[in-house]
Amino acid sequence: MTAPFRFSIRLNNDLAVSDYMRLARAAEESGFDQFWISNDLFLKSSPVILAALASETQRIGLGTCILNPYTIDPAEIAMMAATLDELSGNRFHLGIAAGARDFMKWVGIEHRSPLAAVRESVKVIRALLSGEPAKLDGEYLKWSDESYLRFRAPRTTPIYVGALGPKMLALAGEIGDGVPLVTIDLRPGREPERKAALATAIADVLGEIAGIKPEDVYVLFRENPAENHYCGGKPLADWVPADG
Repeated sequence: MTAPFRFSIRLNNDLAVSDYMRLARAAEESGFDQFWISNDLFLKSSPVILAALASETQRIGLGTCILNPYTIDPAEIAMMAATLDELSGNRFHLGIAAGARDFMKWVGIEHRSPLAAVRESVKVIRALLSGEPAKLDGEYLKWSDESYLRFRAPRTTPIYVGALGPKMLALAGEIGDGVPLVTIDLRPGREPERKAALATAIADVLGEIAGIKPEDVYVLFRENPAENHYCGGKPLADWVPADG
């Protein structure tokens, strides 16, 4: 038996809170499975908005898309995840990634070791939410024996790892419970390896959950040049019309 597809809505974090309440209720009533809100720097706080939505909805999953371990410490992220799960009845989904390098420059934060930062952050957050100590002498995090939650989290919150490039996508597949594919820049002129990596990720997911062969997965990006069309993660030599 294959896993069911899930359908989600993702909104930027620049609307009125009342708008999110109205839209979340409408999404839940329409049968959507998840409702994600971005957390771009210097806009509104998605965790605070999601806390408000927890009392306005009953079923739909609520997610951050995404938090990062540079502007919010992983300890704070774990505390936030556990609290939002308690508030929502275990409907919270944690989206985490390395964040935008430009955002870090705005506030003078060095965007160092992004792969290590994400890997180690996911490791310690998952440990904390599982009720385990999270001592770590890592490349990015240096946590002591005192690194553990002083309360029991409701569950180990699902962690979705945001990724753009091939290395981060590979890491997301290794350690994440999912990948929020909503921030990948696929405009003309962007790096072709990002498109190939995304097409491969889509083919892999469809193969796992639906048994679809990679050669039967056709990914069409919005540009027309042949290099922007992929089958099973591999660029097609020529444009192939949908009817032929």
